[in-house]
Amino acid sequence: PDEVALREKDFGIWVEHTWADYYDAVRWLGLGMREMGLKRGDVLGLLGESRPEWIWGKIGAHAIGAISLGIYQDSIGEEISYLINYSEARFILAEDEEQVDKILELFDELKAVEKVIYCDPRGMRKYDDDRLVSIEDVYRMGKNIEAKHPDLFDRELDSCQPEDVATFLAT
Repeated sequence: PDEVALREKDFGIWVEHTWADYYDAVRWLGLGMREMGLKRGDVLGLLGESRPEWIWGKIGAHAIGAISLGIYQDSIGEEISYLINYSEARFILAEDEEQVDKILELFDELKAVEKVIYCDPRGMRKYDDDRLVSIEDVYRMGKNIEAKHPDLFDRELDSCQPEDVATFLAT
């Protein structure tokens, strides 16, 4: 658990995340999204560049039986709308303000989206929208659920079957 699982560059400095960090993030995101209403078979859209939160969100969704859909960060509105509507994604994990803006501009067209979880809080204070949730708040929800139900994550994992759909590939 103490070995480095991945590294990311943040402002030119390499930040290391151990396997224990990785497991905690996956567990808390999965439980937090479940608490917010993401269910087995639902779709989580991931919009942004590859970053640790993108991976943790994807695997956290899989751990609770949800399906992930990766959407390129440079996708235009029409492409995003099509993919989200076709997959019937209920939740979106967005990298930053730029990606959140794309979703908010399309919200009237998006049939199933209920929540947008954003990773980078910079520029997000100007929004007053109940559909937007900080990833830090999702982590906290997950930690709180884990404290109340310590075996819930393991039960969710045990419920997953090899034939379950995990990823929606659109390319």
